[in-house]
Amino acid sequence: MRVNKTNTIMLLTEEAAYIEEAIHCSIEETIEVLQRTYCDGAKLFPDEITSKRNYQLAFVKFFHQHAKYKSFFDQSWLLALFACFDNKKRSLQQISALLPGCPEEAGELTETLLRSMLVGLKIFFYGLNKRRVLLLPLGFKRPETKMGMGGKRIEIGHVAFSELLRIARQPFVEDDLDVPDIKAHIPSSALRNFDWKMYKVIQSVEWFVPEDMTKLSIELVVEHLQERIQEGDKQYSGYNVMPLVSAIASAVPERVPCDLQELPLSTAGRPLSRRLLGEYAKLSDNAFSEDAKQWLYFENSYLKLRKNRLESTRQDETSLGYLNNYIFATLPKALGKEAIPSKIPQFNRRYLERNGAPSLLDEFKHLTVEGQYGQLKNIDLFFRYLEHVSSSYDNLTGFKNPIHKLDYPKLRRSKGSKKPIFTGKYFPVFHSFLFAIQEFVWYVIEEQYDSISVHNDTYDTELFGFVPIFYVNNQLVPIKQIPTLLLGAHHTTHINGVPANLPNYQSIAQFCVAIETGLRHAHIQWLSLDSYETHVNRSEKFGVQKLLVNTDKTRREPWVSIVSHRVILVLDRLKHYTQMNDVSIKASWYNGNENSRFGKIRSLFCPCRYNARKRDSDTGDFFDDMGPQDPNVARGHYKNLIFFFDLMLTETKLLPSLCSVPAQAIALLKDGDWGKAFKLRKEYNCEFTPHGTRLSVASDKVKMLPPWMIMENITGHESLSCFAHYVKTDPDWLRSSEAQQGQALYSEEASELFASCQSIVIKTENTHSALRKAVAQDPSAAMADFGGLSLEDCPSRGTGIRSGLRVIKSIPPENIVVNATHICPYNNYCPDDVVSEFGEGKCGQCWYSIKTVDHLPRIAAKARDLAAQIKTMEGHIKEAEERGGQRNALGELERERKQIAAELSAWLVCHQLLNQTLSDIQNKKNFLIGKPDILVQQAKVQVLKSRQVNDFLLRIADAEDYQEYYTPQLKGQIRRVTNKLLAKAGLLDEIIRLADKEDLIGEFRGAVKSICALANISTAELLEEIDKPMVKAPTLPASLLLNQAE
Repeated sequence: MRVNKTNTIMLLTEEAAYIEEAIHCSIEETIEVLQRTYCDGAKLFPDEITSKRNYQLAFVKFFHQHAKYKSFFDQSWLLALFACFDNKKRSLQQISALLPGCPEEAGELTETLLRSMLVGLKIFFYGLNKRRVLLLPLGFKRPETKMGMGGKRIEIGHVAFSELLRIARQPFVEDDLDVPDIKAHIPSSALRNFDWKMYKVIQSVEWFVPEDMTKLSIELVVEHLQERIQEGDKQYSGYNVMPLVSAIASAVPERVPCDLQELPLSTAGRPLSRRLLGEYAKLSDNAFSEDAKQWLYFENSYLKLRKNRLESTRQDETSLGYLNNYIFATLPKALGKEAIPSKIPQFNRRYLERNGAPSLLDEFKHLTVEGQYGQLKNIDLFFRYLEHVSSSYDNLTGFKNPIHKLDYPKLRRSKGSKKPIFTGKYFPVFHSFLFAIQEFVWYVIEEQYDSISVHNDTYDTELFGFVPIFYVNNQLVPIKQIPTLLLGAHHTTHINGVPANLPNYQSIAQFCVAIETGLRHAHIQWLSLDSYETHVNRSEKFGVQKLLVNTDKTRREPWVSIVSHRVILVLDRLKHYTQMNDVSIKASWYNGNENSRFGKIRSLFCPCRYNARKRDSDTGDFFDDMGPQDPNVARGHYKNLIFFFDLMLTETKLLPSLCSVPAQAIALLKDGDWGKAFKLRKEYNCEFTPHGTRLSVASDKVKMLPPWMIMENITGHESLSCFAHYVKTDPDWLRSSEAQQGQALYSEEASELFASCQSIVIKTENTHSALRKAVAQDPSAAMADFGGLSLEDCPSRGTGIRSGLRVIKSIPPENIVVNATHICPYNNYCPDDVVSEFGEGKCGQCWYSIKTVDHLPRIAAKARDLAAQIKTMEGHIKEAEERGGQRNALGELERERKQIAAELSAWLVCHQLLNQTLSDIQNKKNFLIGKPDILVQQAKVQVLKSRQVNDFLLRIADAEDYQEYYTPQLKGQIRRVTNKLLAKAGLLDEIIRLADKEDLIGEFRGAVKSICALANISTAELLEEIDKPMVKAPTLPASLLLNQAE
């Protein structure tokens, strides 16, 4: 018993004479099949077969004289022919060398004839398989051809199939293949999988007649499939040979030399569905059947209960499949059928402990940790249900849930979704790109649908008279070539009674709506054709609109999303699409779930599929009742768009590509061959998914809008915690914000508020300050005169806005306290909601604290002090890490640093806003209560080119004006700078003399002032000397310092 585990043919014999004879027989058989299929058995001359006439008989043209070439066909020719056949990059010259009718007719071989000849070659290889010359690879597809006006694909060449292959194909073809029909023995729900995959298993193993299906051969095939699936080979996904064996053994039991009851139930490592378990129960002995029936009864009851609350129980069914596979396949295979617990209550901890028996936990150990956790959780819920109802059923009495919380794998707390997002650089570019493609596709559908060719590799947009453009870094980029398969195969529909092949507008429209709104793709696909525009204001051509979202997995009722006019335009075009063709849309169940709480919906995204079998019995009109296209189809189209987007970026070189583009594709772009470059999309790896668009939108909008506003009015997230899961930080935006904040705090061209030695000193807390007098007289009017502002918070709709400016209007004046950096309307007692959110004393972040323009100097000083603290802490943390500091202690320092950083950010925002307010009121002449002190004082602007010098001098000024900022860290910094200055002058005695001095600022200012005056240099130039390396000779004139010291 041999199994073909390769991707090429596997020869079963090396007897040259037999191989040559089989080749000639298979060629003759193939010629007969083709002539019977395409010309009713008539024989045509080779010159009657051209690229334009009778091209379906290309195989006949080049193989009709095969008998003349006795020494041409051998084992090496066969291997070379299949290798060339399986190579998509094959050339005409390579094929010509392998054809018996060439090279004398080589000039007649064209691409059209070559494509047509492939069908004949498939029949030929199946003929060799029937004659037991070779085994075909699992991925080899049966021969099909298009027939009739509708282009319906039919299967041909069954005469070249082995008997077992014909038995497997008989249920799916109309012709009588002279074999038993096993359709009655295949469950209806398994027909599609059977149709697609079972014949492939037969052609890749030594099964030619039912007698070949021995117990040993079945076990070998099952073991082979299981190994490949566990290795992660996607080609083998979904293969399970036991339904095939069961169906054939049921149809012709006398010809299958194997008792199915002797075979261990196996599903090749896949979950055993309830349907398959029921089928096995019918074929097995009574004991097995009864065991299966009792488990199936409670599984069905449990799922029925779950369906009352969920739209889909697919995940639960998968988990129960793993449980079934363990009980009825894994246990019997390892320990025999007697290992199956005869009663459900006997299923206890023994089956999880790995104590002399396989463990249930090993059943899904090949999954990710998250996958294992999810499967165990679902089985745990099922066992809890059994334990809950055990008192009501005799066969459940005494059942206890054997799963313990220690059985669950360890999971790290999720820090958010791991899906990649479009960062600030790429989000607007991809948005522009999607809408450019959308505009072109709609133009083609609306204006030139009757001139669309599905045979070209690309659309030449210039020939269509519509060249879409998109923006990259504020530059216009034209899209002159668009792959015809960018959005998959064209949709076949009817327009005015004529078949039409249209580009897939549904997919591009879906992605455009998603990148605008961030809605779940499932809910976009099921937008109702009848109700989406219920709240649209047609009198407003531009601006925001209201979109009715009629489905949502977390909401019981339809809700309204605030969208742009662009979204409504795309949806209106979809509606027009449904009206322009002859296929009507009928309502279908949401996601195919009968009795869904959303009911039946006429989906706006239904592609209006043309299908001759779906005609209205009364009117005879075509209709589509299948709903929107499959999500997997849209996922493939999305990957195509990302690939084409990266090709465009690679071509323009204005932005790096999102993912790595195959080198061969880049080479083809240089030659201008976009069609061939796009064909390499299968070699392109990309982690971006349609659902990741939801993350990108949430992460982009959170920069501008409050979370509650986004989740309730735009994206539809059910809670703040869920919304937080979908928000990812944008590194580009963070770096940009950091640079802007740093520039605002330490600007090279500092305003008078940041002047180093002539700063404005305003102590608003003093009794005679203008602000305090104004607040005592009329708090509300004072806020207008002094540009008062406060941060606002609105946690959710209906709770009201929390703001100090609102509170101060209704609070008693005696509760208002004017502080150095802000005004507190609660008598300097932090409200509970602020404490729970930020902690005590976080006045920068507090939404009740009010800041005015007179607070600006003190806020600037506060911000510089916090920035210095953060810098000191970062240095301390880094040094402690290098020395192996304790993790807990370092974690506490890091938390404290983050708290200070949050407070600094709040003060910086306030400072920026107040600066703007100050510039607005500087020319104001009339004040209700009083004029701010900051407008009375006049400070000169001083330009400092060095940011480090600026920082140091500003902090010294802060310490002189406000004693609380004369910190030990600043004292140490002043002492180090002074000592370095004296050391450069060679005055070690001065360093010793100043060691015990307390007035460090005065000594420093005196030394700097004297040196600058006598040496005729600026402060900045003097302090720049500090950063230069020390030399043996003093770099500053000692006489200057001596004069100053005297």
